[in-house]
Amino acid sequence: MTRRRLMAILVLAPLLFVALIGGSSWLLGSSVRFDVTENQLYTLSSGTHQILGSLDEPVTLTVYFSDEATRDLPSLRFFADRVRDLIEEMVLASDGQLVVDWVDPIPFSQAEDEALLAGLTGLAIGPQDTNVYFGIRATAEGGQTQSIPLISPQREPLLEFMLIQTIERVQRDTQPRLGLISDLPIQSGLIYEQLSARFELIEHPATAEQLASELDALMIAQPTEMTPSLVSDVLEFIHNGGGLLLAVDPFVQSVGRPGPPAAELSAVFEALGVSIDLTHFVNDPLLGLEVNLSPESSPVRHPAILGIDGEHLSREDVVTTELDIVHVATAGHWQANSETAPFFEPLMWSSERSARLPTTRLETDISSEERVTQLSQETPLQGERSVVAARITGRVNAIVIGDVDFLDDRYWVARQQFLGTELTEAFASNGAFVLNAVDHLIGDERLIGIRSRDVAFRPFTLVDELRRLAEARLLATENRLSSALEEADQALTALRAEAPDAMTDAQRQELERFVERRMRLRQELRQVRRELDQDIRSLEQRIIWINLLFMPLVVVVWMLMRRWPKARRS
Repeated sequence: MTRRRLMAILVLAPLLFVALIGGSSWLLGSSVRFDVTENQLYTLSSGTHQILGSLDEPVTLTVYFSDEATRDLPSLRFFADRVRDLIEEMVLASDGQLVVDWVDPIPFSQAEDEALLAGLTGLAIGPQDTNVYFGIRATAEGGQTQSIPLISPQREPLLEFMLIQTIERVQRDTQPRLGLISDLPIQSGLIYEQLSARFELIEHPATAEQLASELDALMIAQPTEMTPSLVSDVLEFIHNGGGLLLAVDPFVQSVGRPGPPAAELSAVFEALGVSIDLTHFVNDPLLGLEVNLSPESSPVRHPAILGIDGEHLSREDVVTTELDIVHVATAGHWQANSETAPFFEPLMWSSERSARLPTTRLETDISSEERVTQLSQETPLQGERSVVAARITGRVNAIVIGDVDFLDDRYWVARQQFLGTELTEAFASNGAFVLNAVDHLIGDERLIGIRSRDVAFRPFTLVDELRRLAEARLLATENRLSSALEEADQALTALRAEAPDAMTDAQRQELERFVERRMRLRQELRQVRRELDQDIRSLEQRIIWINLLFMPLVVVVWMLMRRWPKARRS
């Protein structure tokens, strides 16, 4: 290749690139897009397309965004562009039924008064502490309105769901009716708030004599007693094809610590063709979560508090196919009755390292750390898989789960205050599982795929696996250290009870030996943990180098492969 030809290529290549980009925009138009982001952030889900395509009347979205007051807030303006892009995609998918109006609520203007009347929240983060608004009011042609008081960057994973849920609600005349039978104090939890917002929630005391009429679905969560007439109505509801979400727990860790579920539920189990052993719980060191047993202690992996991840969730069922992880505690095992069981499909299950232990193991007086250590040691290396949740179809339409602790906020969501406004961030899919299950039992599956995108926490699975392997190596050392320290403490206590002058040389030597042994064991523990940190840092460095070098290397190899035949011919 001559020098003149090389210079021509270097000059013409940028011009050709610009012309290609401009020409593709003109030829393809605005309706053709390619989304190459990791989680398809700019691609609408199928449920969103279904809801927007089924709009019977126009819906107007009035977006109140303080454009002038956010001139010096580039991160918020960047997020606003993200929201604008997503709304534009929705407008294209609605075939003209979705109309958008962006309004800047300047302080003391009529637009600000309208934003306040719509229930929007103003944050004093603008110049001279002026209020900044970023919210939406949806208005249907019939006059119904729904609002999103605050669109926060912290809730970006929920953005599409919040928008489409607001649009879906505003064009709906009535809400589905969901019955709730429970003795749990769940009214303060986020799942209860979500159920109340999504459905017309009809609560039944466990002592109620009858079930409300015209229910679209029914949820039963650990009632400690039920009247015979209420049980009879529940059975009739089930046999008539009503959808049932049933949650019972062999040992409740939280939400009020109620007693065992009502004995009358045995008739419901029989009607569903399933059974659960309420005297045993699932113990699984492989899926155990790290928990803080006390403010002073370091986190430990609890084999009875499980994080059921994607490998142990059904990917063939619409309720769980998009979920990331569900947290449960001391859950029970479901099984189908061979004589009366209809179709029984597991939705969540434990690993093959799990075992079912008696709940009496959880009622001892030993300390929490000792309890966790014993639970880890009592589980065999080769256990048996347990079904934590399942779908039952055929003669009935039900979903069962062997836990109620997962309804408690502390197992799946973090609440925080942001400039006077409470924000929630899900680190597990517990709420999505409940809402998905009820939506499916009712028959409205359009929101399921959208809602399941809401988990912001993305675990680093390879690092977690390294940590689990290191913990397995640490367990024997920690057990040996614990017993050695206990012996040393007992000996030290006995030795220190005597006056130092009364100690013999042998006693002083024994005291020094215990102290040295304690220091040696602690050094061994630190060395194992140091190796773990080195493994993780080495892994991170490898990933960084792969990201920096792999793609450029691929491009260079591709160019050389294209150049090689030409070089050989010349």
